[in-house]
Amino acid sequence: MIYLENSKIRVYVIPGIRNLNMNRYFLLLFFITMSFSCHSDDDTIKGNADAFILLCNSDILFITDKNQKNAFFNLLSSENANNIFFNLFSETKTKVGKFYALLGLFESDRKLYNELVSTINLTDKITAQTMRSADFIFSFTFNQLITAIETGRWMKNLTHEL
Repeated sequence: MIYLENSKIRVYVIPGIRNLNMNRYFLLLFFITMSFSCHSDDDTIKGNADAFILLCNSDILFITDKNQKNAFFNLLSSENANNIFFNLFSETKTKVGKFYALLGLFESDRKLYNELVSTINLTDKITAQTMRSADFIFSFTFNQLITAIETGRWMKNLTHEL
């Protein structure tokens, strides 16, 4: 029998199984199972940092890009998503970063979202493109994107599998 006791792994022979190889087999299964279930806070912090950097430095809004989408949802699922998106809004130099920050704040903190929306120039344009056609480049104004955020169209677009 294998179990944790006071942060130590205790291994006992399973009654009725006298074969040493069989006990080793169960021990191997235990460690394989444990390795798949281990997840540290460091992994989450690194994942959030990578996602933050990706969105902070994006200068083109890729409509069908899974990297931007996954980075956004990684940050949105964080316990302190509103702080992360506020920091993203404050630190990014790109309009795409500001867009994702506003989208995240709309989902996590509407009051802060409303405060920050009033600080942006709604006529600023964001370059966008689809990943399927690098030649098809277009732009949105912040006003158009804000409308898409507030009506839920943009979130619906992100959650739709492409």
